[in-house]
Order: sequence, then C-alpha cells, then structure tokens
Amino acid sequence: MTCDMQTWVGAYVLDALEPDETEALRTHIAGCSICQDEVVSLSWIPALLRSVDLEGIESLGCTRRRAPAGRAARWRCCSAQRPR
Repeated sequence: MTCDMQTWVGAYVLDALEPDETEALRTHIAGCSICQDEVVSLSWIPALLRSVDLEGIESLGCTRRRAPAGRAARWRCCSAQRPR
C-alpha cells in the first residue's frame, strides 16, 4: 500500500518543508498509518547527518574549498567524487 503524501515524508523528517507544508503533512500523518511508518523508518537520518562534520565530508574526497551554493549542489560536489 502507498500514499500520495508519502513522498513528502523525507523532507518532513529533515525539516525541509515550508511551515504551512509541515503543518499540512503533520495533520495528514496523524491519520495515515503508511506515512507514520515512513516517519519511523526515516527517523534515524537527521541524527546521522548531524554527526557528520566538515572533516568527515572532506574525507570523502571532495577537493573543492568552496562548495557551490545550495544543499543539493554541496552534496553533488562530494558524492560525485566519492569512490564507488
């Protein structure tokens, strides 16, 4: 079973939604067991992200001193150079 709102849960867990989107999703989650389960399954990610510091990111092999603007661009900078 899936829910149309389930794709927003990741952004919700990362606190990356606008305040009105957060409130709407919070209201939805209160009545949706699928999204409640998704919140639980993703709840470990924010703590993991908080545990990574600049040195940890640099150890991935990112040689740029200044990352491009924006979170996604910063991630691409490091992940593109990461050995697979």
